[in-house]
Amino acid sequence: MYKIALYGSSEKLVSLYNAIQKEKNVEVLCVIVPENSSNVQNSNIPKKIIKSSLKDLLPEKDSIFAILNVDDDANLKKELSSFGLDNIKIISGSSAAFLYELPAYETSSKKDYLKIVSDLKNIANNLSMLFDREKLLNEILKGLCSQIGATRGSIMLFDNKERVLKVAMAYGIERILWDFIKIPLGEGIAGTVANTKKPVIITGSPDDKNYKKLRKREDIKSAICVPLVKEDSLVGVLNLANQQNINAFSEKDLAFVSDVSQVVTDILFTSKSFSEYKEDAKMFKAVSELSKIISEKTLLSEKLNKIVAYFKGVFGVYSLIAVYGGDEYSESVSTNFPFFEYCDVLSENTIERKVFLEKKEICFLDPEANGFRGYLAIPLVDGDTCFGVFSIINFEKECQEKTSFFRELASQISRLISLSYQKEGLIEQNRRKDLIDKLISELALFDNPVAFGSYLLQNLSKELDARIGVFRIYDEERKSYVVKDVYGMEGIIKKEFFQIDREIVKKTVLSNGDIALVKNVNKDKQFFIYSHAVHSFLIAPLHFNEQIYMTFSFYNSEGKVVGEVFSKSDKNFITKLFEKSSELLSELHKKKTFKEEEFFDALTGLPNFRYFESRVYDEVMRAKRHGKRVIILVGEFEPYEKYLKAYGKKITDNIIKSIATQIREKVRSFEVVARLNVNKFGVVLVDADEKTLEIIFRLKKMFEQEDWDPKRLIDQEVTVRYGFARFPEDGEDYDELIIKANHIRN
Repeated sequence: MYKIALYGSSEKLVSLYNAIQKEKNVEVLCVIVPENSSNVQNSNIPKKIIKSSLKDLLPEKDSIFAILNVDDDANLKKELSSFGLDNIKIISGSSAAFLYELPAYETSSKKDYLKIVSDLKNIANNLSMLFDREKLLNEILKGLCSQIGATRGSIMLFDNKERVLKVAMAYGIERILWDFIKIPLGEGIAGTVANTKKPVIITGSPDDKNYKKLRKREDIKSAICVPLVKEDSLVGVLNLANQQNINAFSEKDLAFVSDVSQVVTDILFTSKSFSEYKEDAKMFKAVSELSKIISEKTLLSEKLNKIVAYFKGVFGVYSLIAVYGGDEYSESVSTNFPFFEYCDVLSENTIERKVFLEKKEICFLDPEANGFRGYLAIPLVDGDTCFGVFSIINFEKECQEKTSFFRELASQISRLISLSYQKEGLIEQNRRKDLIDKLISELALFDNPVAFGSYLLQNLSKELDARIGVFRIYDEERKSYVVKDVYGMEGIIKKEFFQIDREIVKKTVLSNGDIALVKNVNKDKQFFIYSHAVHSFLIAPLHFNEQIYMTFSFYNSEGKVVGEVFSKSDKNFITKLFEKSSELLSELHKKKTFKEEEFFDALTGLPNFRYFESRVYDEVMRAKRHGKRVIILVGEFEPYEKYLKAYGKKITDNIIKSIATQIREKVRSFEVVARLNVNKFGVVLVDADEKTLEIIFRLKKMFEQEDWDPKRLIDQEVTVRYGFARFPEDGEDYDELIIKANHIRN
């Protein structure tokens, strides 16, 4: 799909717009009407695309290929330049009418027609337009015959293998005859012109000695034949004939046809031989299909996956496309070739890396195969910049398509991939800049470090598409980094995983203080021992007061496909975010805005009811999405009021602290334990099963060994009673679960 704009105000603009709507590979992005026109305003052209100034093209200047100057305004080029829109090609109104076969098309002179052909040459040579070459040549040939009064004409291409000329396009000759016409070099008018590479005009008496040998056919009264030559290489010939008039053509006609032939040669030059020209239909179809994929409004990684699937489905070959991310853009790699499953193709010692660095293709081919069989790695280049590599692999039976076909096809789509890559890269950069601002503004509302870190973990895990995320914070009492929150634990995280995370954090950020990025542990000697649990990881430290205060670990397991690993752009994103986050921590600390009482209980150090309530809601929502279970456990110390009255506040507080510590130690470190009120505790047990409820019996057994009433001052049993609710068995919303969990059972 290519994008164009229309410029004008006459009725011709409306006709042209309606004609273009029939084209499948064209989108009219904008209609510029410099003067108020009732013709346009009252037409079927959507009002949202009608603009009054060329300035409105600025947001789309990189994606618009051409502007159709419908009324041939002489000042359009100057006005485009004043807005910095010089890159947009201008197609004349007469050319556009000719191209889209409008009834209004008229050419008053050969000069006008030559201008049209030049315009069409620009269209044909631009890959992003993807215009049907056969249709274009047909229109040129018909127009040429009309201009000089020829009754028939043909474009013949030279088949280098058979050493003959064959009809590629004809006007006034029945289509069924095309494939039977073969003219050897040196024979007849066309063969002689092809052999000498010099134009010929035949007029006058049939008995003219100069042309008697050439004019073998009595039905040809006059003829013009010019060679199609590029850089001294024969491409073919352009034939024009008149079957009624022996003086139909002049030397001026010959000069005019010679000028047009240069345009035709340029259009055909990419297909020098007849067999290559025949292959154009397949090439055009492939490029059209692939351009549709690339123009889809999806992520680049999804587009590349579809391209890889297309090559396998249509041509039966494996392929790999690797687009380099650099420091800012996200890397994208897509392949269906098993060898690359755990390979970082542009960073490791691979053929693709060599091609990428040297900007030169590498090709290993089966010398005995006529079609493609081997390994072809092609650099994706835009201007002087190599932005990736396209590899095509086939070690099975040879393809029908030749190596040159795949080389040309890769070249054709390279520019389209580049535009998509750059556009998506800029969009992604801006999106992440906005995301950083959003996160920082929201983090400023938090009043304690754990909630601050948990918020970061949840949002970053989703942003990085991590399967597992672990947030640790430095504990002064334990002198270690303690797990405070986890992301993506459903069916993945086991107790041993926290040991793995602890070791990786220690070996990376705690050793050097910098972000650690490992894309493939299978290729890393230091971390290979963890390959059974993780495939790639990114570990980031958050500094506060020049020390590592928090660590964030993000992991992807082996189930992730190639291309879905962490990248340098992820690393840079977190670096920028954490610089601001660290500053925010310092500011909040200076302003004493970390009010522990907001989310944490001052006596026990546990989260309070406000935090517990939030986490219950979040975990239930997560369990709904993933089909998991959650158990809400509530424990209550009784009889609290009698105990407080009998033993006093100091002893009672110590008992409460002791209970809090023991519950915390018996529950997995990533699960929430909170103090809900003076004598009640809550626990959120995630990814739970019935066996998880055994925690109640373990706690009960532990507390039964405590003698909390040594002086026998209480007239009833001093103990901790429990209640619980299971999602989804006991309820599917927060309120129902909390009510049932608070129903304390003996």
